[in-house]
Amino acid sequence: MVGVGAVLGASGRLDTAMLPLLTLLAMSAFVPVWEIAQVGRQLADTLGAARRVYARARRARARDGRPGVGAGVPASRGPALELSQVTFTYPGRRRPALVDVSFAVPRGSTVALVGPSGAGKTTIASLCLRFWDPDAGAIQTRRPRSP
Repeated sequence: MVGVGAVLGASGRLDTAMLPLLTLLAMSAFVPVWEIAQVGRQLADTLGAARRVYARARRARARDGRPGVGAGVPASRGPALELSQVTFTYPGRRRPALVDVSFAVPRGSTVALVGPSGAGKTTIASLCLRFWDPDAGAIQTRRPRSP
């Protein structure tokens, strides 16, 4: 678009002041296509995470014979979440989003992650939901021990 516009402008068949406007209009025409591609990627990520959750639930059912993960267990005795020295770098990036992050969420408690934009809150949530896997460290849930 820019090349053709430059040639037309040089020959006098196009007002050169119109070239930036026409370039922006041409680029704007592709924004909806880019949005569709983004939605498709997000749906693929969600489908992959759902398959991993379902596979994990089936493994837990086969291992202990219960009809589901944590079925019938009160929330106060449910699994605890623990991140141990988790490091994660997004694909295509050099700088890690998380470096050696460790914390535990005790059973029955509520935890809020707060901090400025870019601190890693959404990254931690995505890792816990298995949208991504950490580069190093571990994210695990611990089940209550049987009496």
